Amino acid sequence: MSTAPVVPESPTLFKTKGIVDIGMIDDAFDPLKVESLVDADVASFWAELEHEEAMQAELRAVGIGLEKKADLNDDVLRQLWAQRTLIAGLEKLLEILFRRKHQIIADAEEIRSNIEALHLNVQEAGTTSDLSNEARCKIILLDYYLGDQDEAAVEASVAKAIEIYQRGKDRGEYPVFVLMSSAPLSSAHIEQFRKRSDLIGGIFHHIPKTDLKNKETLERKLMAIAMSLPIAPSMVSLIEAVERALTASRKLLSEKMRDLSLEDYAYIDRLALKEDGQPFGEYILWLFGGELHKLVFESDEVRAKCLEVDKTTFPSLPVKQLVPSKNLASMFRSAQFQDLPSEIPVHPLGDKENEHLLLSLGDIFLDQKNSLWMILNPECDLAYSPKSKGRHFSKDKSIVLLPGTLQLLTDAPSQDDENRLRTELFVHNNIEYRIIWDFKRVMTKAYGELKGWLEAEGYQRTYRLRLMYALQAQQRFTADFGRVGPPIAPPIFMPATVEVLSFDAKSKYRSVSGPSESLAALVNIKGKRSCLFDLSFLENLLASADGVNTVLDDKITQLTTLAAELTKKAEAESKPLPATELEKLNDRVEKFNNHKILFASFLKDREAQLGLISVAHSVDEERESNAVTGYEGLFDLEFERELRGQYSSKCLFTISVKVNRRASDADGAEPIRMEAK
Repeated sequence: MSTAPVVPESPTLFKTKGIVDIGMIDDAFDPLKVESLVDADVASFWAELEHEEAMQAELRAVGIGLEKKADLNDDVLRQLWAQRTLIAGLEKLLEILFRRKHQIIADAEEIRSNIEALHLNVQEAGTTSDLSNEARCKIILLDYYLGDQDEAAVEASVAKAIEIYQRGKDRGEYPVFVLMSSAPLSSAHIEQFRKRSDLIGGIFHHIPKTDLKNKETLERKLMAIAMSLPIAPSMVSLIEAVERALTASRKLLSEKMRDLSLEDYAYIDRLALKEDGQPFGEYILWLFGGELHKLVFESDEVRAKCLEVDKTTFPSLPVKQLVPSKNLASMFRSAQFQDLPSEIPVHPLGDKENEHLLLSLGDIFLDQKNSLWMILNPECDLAYSPKSKGRHFSKDKSIVLLPGTLQLLTDAPSQDDENRLRTELFVHNNIEYRIIWDFKRVMTKAYGELKGWLEAEGYQRTYRLRLMYALQAQQRFTADFGRVGPPIAPPIFMPATVEVLSFDAKSKYRSVSGPSESLAALVNIKGKRSCLFDLSFLENLLASADGVNTVLDDKITQLTTLAAELTKKAEAESKPLPATELEKLNDRVEKFNNHKILFASFLKDREAQLGLISVAHSVDEERESNAVTGYEGLFDLEFERELRGQYSSKCLFTISVKVNRRASDADGAEPIRMEAK
């Protein structure tokens, strides 16, 4: 069951996170230049002014000479701006000239006002100026266009981000950047900006200016960012340390590899590997890989930064503002599996008479029907060398094959599968699966017969389960006491469709928000399925408030009127009041009044709003209640259920969550696929 986190009141939250100043970089704060004006506005201004002697006289009276269009230079422009409200008769004309400047200043001032309403200071800068107290700014709002809406303006913004990031890095501090924009930006534009500015995902967000100009939306979004501090900067610090170690280790590793003599290699092959049978090149790569790991991940700085990250905790889930990264799942997959050539390998030292398979613990074989088998033998039992006198190929040796079943990640494991060993996130043909291992159907084949059997059955070896996970399967099979505990799989996100429903005037289901395929995600954690909602999900829900309150008011008025009519009728006919009917009506009025009270409290409580979207909500069918924990009476959650007809929930809202499937997947023919890299 999910639990709503306690989110501090916004001013307290900013204070506890050490947020006092917000940096704001916008070309609205740039000094005026002729080149920043819109050509059409300049043309309209001069067309009016050149024939108006009286207006030109007004300008000369205040020391501004503007006899011809060429006189309109940067100095004159700044004089006009400074005295724009003092020159009689020119106010409307100057509004034309400064139309763009007025607009961007108005937007910037509105955003500044909203930030200052949160008791935060705004440090401002333009394209060429710097923030006066940059070191105090833990959050920096950066305009996507620093200038005209062209590539040069984007490049200026990218350069500003790089400059500020580098100064913060030199101080050992990493401010969070918020990319803001007047024009709509696609996710591709946002991601491209992040990569061009070399910013790290944990300290980069995007908020349109339309959201920043709304007080409530700005507060929610800044609170969401504040909740990630100081965790995000500490992660950035660790990544920076790993990058530095990678750079430093390149030369060291190269020197060590080059320092090895031919004699060193010969000793390895003749004295260590001669009788073992392990291929020489594979062994050398393993040796180099261990040295690289030591130089990078065991360096003093990386270990120190790792300890800092170890001390950080996530009191609640960060509010999602960007699409969850697929890189996390990709990295975990790489940690579990090694991709191999599809051709079944033979020993590199073999000949036509000795073309026997060279196998390893964890080798996985698949056929066209996704039937799966994995090698369980110990690595030393599989090693042989055609050139060795004492370690020839043992054709009669039994090869232990462990079967596995592929299950789509969109399907929850059954009760029986809960107790079986599972390998989460196996990606085959761009489809996401989990492997459920079946230790009751283990099969053996003679080593000498295995090559023919694999080829006859159409099996190909394209993956290898890495050693730690293969050992876990092996030791589970042998019931050895030394079981290996691998790292827990990271949350695996799957798209979901979410719709918020309530009731209409006839108490039937009515859609309040959605359905949307991009504002919720299902996530598997330790085999349990939960649901996360996007910040925009909350925005859409709040936008429906007026309509919801109207229905509630109509319901209360309707029921109150009906109760009054029953009472009046009973009095007119001198009959006893219909107590049972009146009680039912009054109970319903009380229910709708309680809905209003709960909803009104939710609309005022920013912490409760963020709490709804900052935890993962259980969607297990076995849960005792559909009510969302911490929001009883207000929200319940239904999973994979058609909600039509009479409204059946006791809560004001029902959140309907369904697995996203394409139209062609309605009958289960087309599973959800991973996006191709």
